[in-house]
Amino acid sequence: MLNSTVADVAQSLLEQLE
Repeated sequence: MLNSTVADVAQSLLEQLE
């Protein structure tokens, strides 16, 4: 479950970088 949250946050940040 925790890993899912981390991956979600990481993807969110990557999208914001664009």
